[in-house]
Amino acid sequence: MHSPRVVACAFIIALVAVALIYLWTYENGVRSNAMLDSNFMVARLSVESYNISHLYYAYLAYTAQQQEEGYMNATGIGDCDGYSPCLGMLFVFQNYSDQCFWMKNTGIPLAQVWFTGNGTAFGAVYEYNATPYDLQPVCYNGTMVLETAPGHSIRDVSSIRIDGILSRG
Repeated sequence: MHSPRVVACAFIIALVAVALIYLWTYENGVRSNAMLDSNFMVARLSVESYNISHLYYAYLAYTAQQQEEGYMNATGIGDCDGYSPCLGMLFVFQNYSDQCFWMKNTGIPLAQVWFTGNGTAFGAVYEYNATPYDLQPVCYNGTMVLETAPGHSIRDVSSIRIDGILSRG
């Protein structure tokens, strides 16, 4: 049997070790919510599937800098600043044109869905499951691209609409 002093010392050492590991992972960007410190706004989305409307949230990549950054160096989809359910990141472009995506410095698997439409309702036109770190660009015509976790039944989406932009809190 160990003396109470030895047990207390072991407990303090373990506590300090956990604190150091936490600080190291936080400083090196290894956390489950990789988008926590992002500059992305969050959009409230109405997603229609089989004539049923669902409410989702997604990070909004609207500027060229945001679109270039996307999920680079992220360790997860994120939590949309606490809004739930978080669908991923929605890239909105000024014009209907070829939009090319690659997975440079992106270590999480993503499904990418291209949308086109009239500015309010958009229909899914193409879906691609991207491989982490793949530098081969995938291009398709669209006005919006949604990056989400593979496995979402995005293929069944008939429309997606931005219902509002939420300010960062």
